[in-house]
Amino acid sequence: MISLFKPQRITQMRTHRNWAAIFFGESSLELATAKTVAGQVNVEHQAAANSTPTDENADPQAALNSAVQSLRRQVDPREHHIVTAVGCEDVLCQSLRLPTTQDDELKQMLELQIDNLTPLPLDEVVYSFEPIERTETDTKVLVAVARKAAVNERVAALEAGGLEAEVVSVDALAVFRTLVRRSVLPRDARLNIFVLFSATAANVIVYSQGNPATVRSIVVGEGAINSAENQAALREELSRTLVPPKPRCRDVRPAA
Repeated sequence: MISLFKPQRITQMRTHRNWAAIFFGESSLELATAKTVAGQVNVEHQAAANSTPTDENADPQAALNSAVQSLRRQVDPREHHIVTAVGCEDVLCQSLRLPTTQDDELKQMLELQIDNLTPLPLDEVVYSFEPIERTETDTKVLVAVARKAAVNERVAALEAGGLEAEVVSVDALAVFRTLVRRSVLPRDARLNIFVLFSATAANVIVYSQGNPATVRSIVVGEGAINSAENQAALREELSRTLVPPKPRCRDVRPAA
């Protein structure tokens, strides 16, 4: 799993604790707690808290802090690993092939190349990687490079309410992995497309055999995602920037 850990704040995970995932939605914070039993993850509790001001003159940060406090009363961090995610639009994902070796040596190789993967200064990003395909000679890895400010903003909001995030993942990749594990998405050798729509972006994952090949976040601007103008912009961007074969397409849209 791609996990963007907080710099200098990695804590050792104790396996007896359960999990609590907090998702930053458009207008709310969403919580799901889960327990792993016999290798299966069972959701035990779900909740949501409004994170937008009810008054136009209200402080948005105060509304967010109130939402975090509301969720904090429903989960004990002493009993749960806290997990959250940043939006795919704040992350650059790229697959690379490196010589097959131990993961710590793969990390050293990436450290030598990371400045070639992002236009941002290295002190403004955090990154992680996940091996997704290995042979005797080379390993394909998926690298995620995120804006440090985007990661720290969400981590700081949770910490202010007493919830210290141990793992920060990428929202679209987390949803994709869950659907693959549940066999909702095909795992054949063809190229397939998974599209996760948000209010202002289409997060596109081109994949084969359950492994991402290309990850992009296409910002479609203001207005409904299904407007004629935004749909045309999305089709043009897909045809211009993604692979030319005709993949099967699955999409997930936010609930009404």
